[in-house]
Amino acid sequence: MMARQRENLDRGHLGEGVDIYWKAARWGDVATLSSLLVRPEDQLAVARVIASPTLRVTDVRVLQVVVGPELVERRDRDRTDLNQRWREGTALVQVEVYALATDRVESKTEEQKWVMDVRGWHPDTEASPIDADRPW
Repeated sequence: MMARQRENLDRGHLGEGVDIYWKAARWGDVATLSSLLVRPEDQLAVARVIASPTLRVTDVRVLQVVVGPELVERRDRDRTDLNQRWREGTALVQVEVYALATDRVESKTEEQKWVMDVRGWHPDTEASPIDADRPW
C-alpha cells in the first residue's frame, strides 16, 4: 500500500474515532467515551464531568482532522508495546456547551490531539489533559 493511501486510510479512521467520541460526549455516553480513553484516571474524569449537571455538550461539528507522518514504519511496529506511538493527529471541533453556572450556551473551537498505537486511535490525554475546566 502506498504512503498516500495509508495516510488517507488513517485519516478516515481518525475521523471516525473523533466523530464517535464527540457524539458520545454530546449524548452523555460514558461507556463509549471511556472505551476511547486509555488511562483509567481519564475515564473517571470524563465520567464525573458527564454525571455533573454543570456542563452539557449541546452540539458538535468536526471541522477538520489532520494526520501527521508515520512515527514508526508499519514493518517496524511492535504490537506488544503499548507506549509506542505509530502516528499522531489533530482534530478541530466546533463544540456548543451549555454552562449551568452562567445559564449560557457557548460555542468553542477545540483542538484535540489524538494518537494511534497498537490500540488504534484515541485522544492524547497527555497532550490535552482532561479536567473539570477542559473536560474533553
